[in-house]
Amino acid sequence: MVNSKMEEIIRKYGDMVFRVALIYSRNNREDAKDISQDVFLTLLNKNKEFNDSEHCKAWLIRTTINLSKKYYFRKKDILYDPQEMRNLIGDNEKITLDQDSSRLYQGICKLPERNKIVIILYYFEELSCREIAQVLVISEASVRKRLSRGRQYLRRFLEEDYE
Repeated sequence: MVNSKMEEIIRKYGDMVFRVALIYSRNNREDAKDISQDVFLTLLNKNKEFNDSEHCKAWLIRTTINLSKKYYFRKKDILYDPQEMRNLIGDNEKITLDQDSSRLYQGICKLPERNKIVIILYYFEELSCREIAQVLVISEASVRKRLSRGRQYLRRFLEEDYE
């Protein structure tokens, strides 16, 4: 793969890969960096060619998920540091962290893996149900059901504060 092409992919998708890795690494910033590097090293070593940018994005997401699972298959603890999330998201992103969204992030971290990834891809990476289905190799109906269950869980989780 040509270096300029690789640099373009890293510039375009580096933050996305890092965010997905961060969720799977339970907000461990250093592990998320390692996973992100491994994803791009895998891309470089495989000398992968893509049909279009959507194919590249899907491959990167799928590879990030797989490598993250490899790193954290048995780990159950969730590390949550609101300052780390503020540093990660920053001021120029579409998401700002106030008390409610910090609580939302905690809820997302506690979701079952199958619901967590569709919530992340749908809301944070703005993929459609069809695109998520293609990336995860599941049906669109499964994506919609997982989104629904994830939303229900998050609604209950967020309502705990107000009871």
